Amino acid sequence: MRIIHPLLPWYIEIQARTNPSGITIWDIFEGIYNSLHTPINSKEFYTVVLDSNDREVITQAFTYRCEGLVEEMKNGIKRVDFLGPEVWFVGLELGKYGWWTLKTLPAIGEGDL
Repeated sequence: MRIIHPLLPWYIEIQARTNPSGITIWDIFEGIYNSLHTPINSKEFYTVVLDSNDREVITQAFTYRCEGLVEEMKNGIKRVDFLGPEVWFVGLELGKYGWWTLKTLPAIGEGDL
């Protein structure tokens, strides 16, 4: 199973880990989590797909996520930072060629409800 998101310059590959009959919901959530918490390298940060504004948003998301924790900052930018500072997972949508799209929305603050 492959999952894409318009803000990610790569896809998330999901494989069955525990059930020989197919992919479980656990496999999907674990695969998304593990993929998005993978640190990136400088090649991924300076890809031609991103411009300086994109890199600024990613850097702001990284800073927000780390909350000033030095140990977390040492781990560097992770793939999840490409989604922005705060997003909600709202589901998956089947797209072209059998690929799935990760659907997200900007998080709503308490005052926005």
